[in-house]
Amino acid sequence: MSARSEVTDVLAVLDRLGPALLVRRTMLGLSLREVARQTGESASTVMRVENGDDCNLSTARNLLA
Repeated sequence: MSARSEVTDVLAVLDRLGPALLVRRTMLGLSLREVARQTGESASTVMRVENGDDCNLSTARNLLA
């Protein structure tokens, strides 16, 4: 796999992270604060990611863990 392909894959995951996080959080009945506590991110960061704002790789890693 080429470096360009890997970057494209990462960007695709980051692009889908917010909507997927919102669906999963809703399905599990978790609040923004609960997800924030579990991931070590702030509730405002979780909300921004769910709303489609860009996030860095560290935040993405925390939310995906």
